[in-house]
Amino acid sequence: MPTPLYMKKTILLIDKDPAIIEVIASILKEEGYEVAISKKPFHIDEVHELKPELILLHNGLNDMGMEICKAIKEDVGLKDIPVLMTSTQSDLPAKAAQSCADAYLAKPFDIDKLCDLIKEMIVTAGKKRDPDPLPY
Repeated sequence: MPTPLYMKKTILLIDKDPAIIEVIASILKEEGYEVAISKKPFHIDEVHELKPELILLHNGLNDMGMEICKAIKEDVGLKDIPVLMTSTQSDLPAKAAQSCADAYLAKPFDIDKLCDLIKEMIVTAGKKRDPDPLPY
């Protein structure tokens, strides 16, 4: 069920494959998310300007995703943004851990699993930012 407009959360997609970006963006929009697609080449200022609720980051064969993730997690203003790393590489769990990604998902992945994981990560991150919200 799509999220109400006033509650839309932004997800930043960082992937090299335009076809994958198009499919994932379409699915996430159907789920009620705002989707931003990273410019190429990636620059960390983009994350500072956007302040997404989650970053969906592909780690390709050149491991550029690891470098991007490390830069985000080392930045005081960005480190609390959850990063979900994806890849077809068999050593994805180790690479995600080395780069301090919050979670990983091997490609090809089940779309429902992707959506459930994104929702869980955004909720968890929100609780960390505001662990004891004031009652209305």
